[in-house]
Amino acid sequence: MDHRVTLYQTYADFKSWTGEKAPGDDATYAIELRRAGLKPHAKILEIGFGDGHFLDWASREGHCVTGVEVIEDLVKSARMRGHNVFCGTAQSALSSTEDRFDLIVAFDVFEHLTVNELLELMRFTKTILAPQARILARFPNGASPFSGPYQNGDTTHMLTLNGEAVRQIAHAAGMQVTGIHNAARSKNGGNAHGGLKKRAGYLVRHLIEMSLGAIYFGQRIPLDPNLTVIIGEA
Repeated sequence: MDHRVTLYQTYADFKSWTGEKAPGDDATYAIELRRAGLKPHAKILEIGFGDGHFLDWASREGHCVTGVEVIEDLVKSARMRGHNVFCGTAQSALSSTEDRFDLIVAFDVFEHLTVNELLELMRFTKTILAPQARILARFPNGASPFSGPYQNGDTTHMLTLNGEAVRQIAHAAGMQVTGIHNAARSKNGGNAHGGLKKRAGYLVRHLIEMSLGAIYFGQRIPLDPNLTVIIGEA
């Protein structure tokens, strides 16, 4: 049996997901959706919605949201909060859908898949995207020396990915990566002093990233622990 099946049975408890509104910085979602060029009142599909925090936020923002998730208890929790959600993989849960989505999001999902699973997922999502729609994915940045705690702290992670690896898989699926970014950063420091410290830390990150990129690659390479990619039509 795939070890992921066993571990997902206790995954919500491991992640301390209570089924209630999860803490988070909603501003990061707004940043990511602006990068993807999303318009108001869009039809969004979230793959692997986990605690449902993005579903809650996107619904409050006026978007029409649908979700799929392999963990049944998380599906039940999201349904109790009024969301249109399905249990299973995107392919199994939505194989007969006629819906076309303006955006498909996968936050912290791609790294849980094998190469073949990710390729199959991209091929499928291509069939349910509306014209000029996008896929937005966030995952631990395999090109970063700082992503180890994110990548290695979860044994259900199957892939170490970076922008170029996703570009290769997207190309094989007949799609293309149109954007590679450091994942949107939280500005929430709890108070004014905490926010100032975060901004100073981000400035240091910028300087390190620019310097290392110029020295080793001749261009700036995103080095934050988490990476965001935007995938569109080829």
